[in-house]
Amino acid sequence: MNATTEQMSAALAATQARTRLMPVDISEWDVARSMPMDMTFAPLSFDETNKAVECHRAVVNEVGEFIAPVSFRYTIIQHKDLLNQLTKHLTILGMTPDSIQMHLSQNHTRMRLRVFFTDNSKEITVGDTIQLGIEVINRHDRSSSAILKLVAKRLACTNGMTVSDTLDSFSQWHTGEWDGEELDNWLLTTTDAFASFIDNQMSPLLATPMTYAQFGKLLTAPDEPVSEDDPEADLHRGLNKRTTKRIINRFQQYADELGENAWAGYNAFTHFASHETSSVEQSERIEKLANTFAKLAVA
Repeated sequence: MNATTEQMSAALAATQARTRLMPVDISEWDVARSMPMDMTFAPLSFDETNKAVECHRAVVNEVGEFIAPVSFRYTIIQHKDLLNQLTKHLTILGMTPDSIQMHLSQNHTRMRLRVFFTDNSKEITVGDTIQLGIEVINRHDRSSSAILKLVAKRLACTNGMTVSDTLDSFSQWHTGEWDGEELDNWLLTTTDAFASFIDNQMSPLLATPMTYAQFGKLLTAPDEPVSEDDPEADLHRGLNKRTTKRIINRFQQYADELGENAWAGYNAFTHFASHETSSVEQSERIEKLANTFAKLAVA
């Protein structure tokens, strides 16, 4: 198969609709690792005369659909190869996958998978357990490297969380072989980083009183704008009025369960991110805003 520049332009437009991450109805780690989602290279040409583009080639999926033009330095890191490599390292460290949440684009160029571990969990208070997870991101359209980062999940409501300010993510550009030693080094730090996230960022929220009115005031942009450097400005910029109202209204549900505190407010954010957003991108943005809220709440 040769991809012409005209086909490439048309394909790029069509691809935008087919690259949206959609939930995949599977919950088993081994099933995710065996899904047919292989990319390969194809020659790239200018037109129907098949005049070759000498410095680039095309990435195509398992049915021959054009994904992106890439240089000859580009290395394909298959989604399932990435998951299989991760499995080997998790096995060595005794980390057993429990459940997964997988999103995959229709053309298989983009994947986001979250895997959680039963044996790696921590109680924020009696009966309220947070489970450690790893998020795996891989894309073949040159929009991202292969990335692993730390996430978490509250078991009582399955609200997801992005662990922040405790550990940098691990990433590998699509230009070389996977660095197994670096991956091992990163995985070895995850348990301590997760514990630090719970003890230093989440537990203080439980001890910080917050009423419905206080929560609403913090989320509502003031009449007088705050400094652009103020974290509160980040919170207001990231929330439109409709989303703000829905998160504020969710607070009382969690206050009834957890008490009137900032932990209830944090869960109002993560509930919206996990159960009420329309896209993965929006969900992850709200999770990050939840961490911004957490910093403001205990400041």
